[in-house]
Amino acid sequence: MALVINTNIGSIQAERALATTRGGMETSMQRLASGKRINSAHDDAAGIAVAARMQDQIQGLNVAIRNANDGVGIAQTAEGAIEEMQNVLHRMRELAVQAANGTYTAEDRGFLNLEYVSLMSELHRTSIATTWDQDMKLLDEDVGSVDIQVGTSAAMTINIPIGPLTTRALGLKANKEDVGTPVAATSSAAATTTYTMSFGGTAGTFLPGDDYELTINGVRLTAEDATSIEDVATKLSADYDLKNTGIDSIAVDAGPPKALVVTWLPSALDENDDPPVATLKWSKDTTNINTITGANDAMGYLDKAQQLANAQRSKLGAAMNRIQYTVNNLLNIVQNTQEAKSRIFDTDYAAESAALAKAKVLAEAGTAMLAQANQSQQYVMNLLRGGG
Repeated sequence: MALVINTNIGSIQAERALATTRGGMETSMQRLASGKRINSAHDDAAGIAVAARMQDQIQGLNVAIRNANDGVGIAQTAEGAIEEMQNVLHRMRELAVQAANGTYTAEDRGFLNLEYVSLMSELHRTSIATTWDQDMKLLDEDVGSVDIQVGTSAAMTINIPIGPLTTRALGLKANKEDVGTPVAATSSAAATTTYTMSFGGTAGTFLPGDDYELTINGVRLTAEDATSIEDVATKLSADYDLKNTGIDSIAVDAGPPKALVVTWLPSALDENDDPPVATLKWSKDTTNINTITGANDAMGYLDKAQQLANAQRSKLGAAMNRIQYTVNNLLNIVQNTQEAKSRIFDTDYAAESAALAKAKVLAEAGTAMLAQANQSQQYVMNLLRGGG
């Protein structure tokens, strides 16, 4: 190799090697400090994309697991309510068997029927009061199945077959019938609107002890076992769902015939100041145990009601078991995906600490060699002195 002054080849080579070593050492320190093997795209361009997709899947699966557990909670809530309803049905059948005994007088059966009717009311109350997250009814009329999202893509769902399981659905109350025809709405200067609904058509006939139902845009207000028209208005006004109807108040017009008067909030009216469509219906008990014949008939109705409740509980149980298996599988997928992502994205501390130790040794050696290379030019001066 030529001995030159202008270009120190050894110094340049040592400096380049030292820069490479220093870069590797900085990368190792960054990985050890952050815990991540990939801290920027240039560390692993393909790996960072794969890890990002895996992270999307992991987060989606974790949400799916929460969704599935919520689905189990919904099914358990409905199933627990049905269990209590079955306990009520057991007691009602017990009363019916007792009332069918010829040793009881009509007065005795009347006393038994009081509890029977009360339990019928509790069945109805349970069916409309069983909710999830306060507003989602599980056993009321017009409720259908619920689809639980248990995957990271569309249509990856499990269906939970909830509701309805009201006294009408159980066959213990007759079908609903319309109560008269609503009279046309009238607007006042205050921009509120009243809606008059007559009982029993023009005759104004009221049937005490029956259930009444006011439906507005799919929201139902109920008045159970009403004793008077005034009682209907009071119970409808006390219904929890009143806040979802746009109704301001429910009162009674003395008539004749007597009628409910519904006053709407201005926000409930459409652009023509017309209120929502409303219907008023009633239903009555199918069974009673006031007589031996009625008690015998009641046992048949109650047996069918128990069969319906059993079928609904079985469907819910099957759905809960399926969801539990799904959760177990989702947990397995999350675990293995996390492990795969970790192999791509996380720092291997054993390997990186070894790499850092190696880089430190090379850096020290490179620094020493750079110093030696910088001193190599002195050979020229020695040569010149010797030649003089």
